[in-house]
Amino acid sequence: MVLQTNEYDISYFDGAKATLRHNAGYSNYERWIRDGGENSLGEFWKDKAKELFDTYSLNGKKVLELGCAKGFIVEDLREMGVDCYGLDVSSYAIGEATDIVKPFLTIADAKTGLSKYKDNEFDIVFSLRFLECFEDVELTELITEINRISKFQFHLVDESGNETYYIIKSLDEWIKYNFSKETVIYSNQRDSSLVK
Repeated sequence: MVLQTNEYDISYFDGAKATLRHNAGYSNYERWIRDGGENSLGEFWKDKAKELFDTYSLNGKKVLELGCAKGFIVEDLREMGVDCYGLDVSSYAIGEATDIVKPFLTIADAKTGLSKYKDNEFDIVFSLRFLECFEDVELTELITEINRISKFQFHLVDESGNETYYIIKSLDEWIKYNFSKETVIYSNQRDSSLVK
């Protein structure tokens, strides 16, 4: 069973600062400093944004991140010149975003919130460990909406993890959903991706 929308609160994102309600989230969701090697920008989310920028040629594109949390990647991509926006169900997470990026973030449940966007409004829609947060019965309609608003999409999924709170599937299972032909689904658990 996945988490309910009201469970993506301080206890999910910053469990160390609140009473732990479940074992599904983070103790501190922050800008993690790291030594990522010679080409690292010195921080996990900045490195991830740069990786996405380079891999998917985001320069000059209008982009939407689903499940943007505190907006770290949206902010970093905007600093790189990408016209990037974010959507997340958590008012707590978006409330923790910097004032610089907040105007570009929307608090909404993706199951209903995507209806406000026009057909093909975004060159690219992407998510990182977001699809696992929905029950099977919700995914078909959600994916139809993602297909409608995007020209291209990519999604990072986990093929293993906490099955108490997330819907864990293999890449082969994910690709069976009704994603448009312009979709890349990839996994941290292996060096491969599936393209429809």
